[in-house]
Amino acid sequence: MVDPAVSRFWVSWQRHTDPRGILEDDVIEGADAAIAWGRARSEVILIRLGNRGDTCFSAGVRHPADNSAVEQVPHWPPAGRPPDGWWAPPRRPDRTAIRSIRISVASGELDAAEAKAWAELRLHVYGYDLDPETVRDLVVVTELA
Repeated sequence: MVDPAVSRFWVSWQRHTDPRGILEDDVIEGADAAIAWGRARSEVILIRLGNRGDTCFSAGVRHPADNSAVEQVPHWPPAGRPPDGWWAPPRRPDRTAIRSIRISVASGELDAAEAKAWAELRLHVYGYDLDPETVRDLVVVTELA
């Protein structure tokens, strides 16, 4: 599960009865701020710390799943740290870091497969938020292996 203190959350305000779908959305740093954003708009808040069902929590004033025999959603906050610890996003890549990785591969200090994994993770986490030159440089690193 992602570290709720340092992760970025895509937040959205939706009404299932509204044909427009999403009424408002944003990207918020930290779970507490994301939950506050949601509570300002709705009584029912769901927050996900991962991509599995057991990483979803109910953080609103109302908890509809409490009345369901089928759907169970634990209340926020989580009981504690996951056994493997929180996952925190890697540092945002910049062109200096990417150049350093390429130099390390060229000098033999870093394996090309490790460099590829490094670049792919950053593309996955930050890809849409990076400028085109940084994306291009990361793609070049993925092609070193």
